[in-house]
Amino acid sequence: MVAAVLAAAALATPPASCASARTVVLDGPLRIVGTRVATRHKRDRVGLYACLRGGRPTAIGQSGYPGFSGATDVDVVTFDGARYLATITVRDSGTGARYRVFDLRRHRQVTLARSAASGFGEDPFRVLPTGALARSDFGIQVIPRGFRGDEASLTKLGSTRSYDLAYVGSTLYWSTSADPASPVVAVATAVDAPAAAPENRVYDITHLGPYNLTRHPGRCEDLPGRLVAASVHVRVVAHRGARRVCSIGWNKVAPVASSGELRIVADEWLLTRDAAGARLIATSTGGVAARAPGQVRSATVNQDGRLAWIDGGGRLLLARSRGRTPVVLAPASDAPSALAASQETIYWTSAGAPRRWQR
Repeated sequence: MVAAVLAAAALATPPASCASARTVVLDGPLRIVGTRVATRHKRDRVGLYACLRGGRPTAIGQSGYPGFSGATDVDVVTFDGARYLATITVRDSGTGARYRVFDLRRHRQVTLARSAASGFGEDPFRVLPTGALARSDFGIQVIPRGFRGDEASLTKLGSTRSYDLAYVGSTLYWSTSADPASPVVAVATAVDAPAAAPENRVYDITHLGPYNLTRHPGRCEDLPGRLVAASVHVRVVAHRGARRVCSIGWNKVAPVASSGELRIVADEWLLTRDAAGARLIATSTGGVAARAPGQVRSATVNQDGRLAWIDGGGRLLLARSRGRTPVVLAPASDAPSALAASQETIYWTSAGAPRRWQR
């Protein structure tokens, strides 16, 4: 079966352009598309390609339904917002996980590294604007772009009990504890990157199959207009000066601010941000899960849909449900900055020290 899968991959024809294939992810300059890859078995697979601003496609791997013993699937993808994309691939057996970093301007893989991940849905890595890979599998390590040496020679920035990586600007965060009985604390280190560099965008495309490449009847797929943002199930469409969001498989369609930032999180939440503030929309219901009114200097959302932001006055706030007053995580006097999120944790720097919040 493994040989058949590899043979199918070798015969797969890449799309002429990303515009000629089904969009899986659309986020600012990045578009990830999928094409059907025929196999000799009952279930075909999906070839994945990434493009920057409509440029030439770069092959980044394959995905498929469970059941292909030994098949290697792209699980989680991270993007630095400009040039570098990283993936973690996991075999269907849960072994042999690998990280790959791709230079989307030069259309090639530049780094290959081991991972200790043993299942799908893990998120222990980030990619920096230099193309370096940050991973937490064997303690915190930053692997330079193009590294081909002995991985054991890389400096470990954290203990083996370090996890929950997040990155923004020139700050890399993680959580650690000395032993199971010790409290978990935030740790940070400066990395070689511009202070204004954004957080990674993270996309979970586990077990993407040909079903996800077909058009499904329903209100979401039938929305008229131009696709302006997308994840596997979420679509944001612009039509006649208005934008709307929906989730495939659900019937709710919600209006979105006609301009400003769009950020899909965890294939479930849509963060919108403009001069009036920020809103977090639950795309399956169309309801507003959280609001950040007024000026928003920076904002982040973890995978659970918890919105945190630094307001115009410099305070760091955490949204609460049902319109309740937000929690003040840090007053303006602490000068909170470098706001970022991992799957479960909100990180920031206050009074020069890293801080964390986790539900």
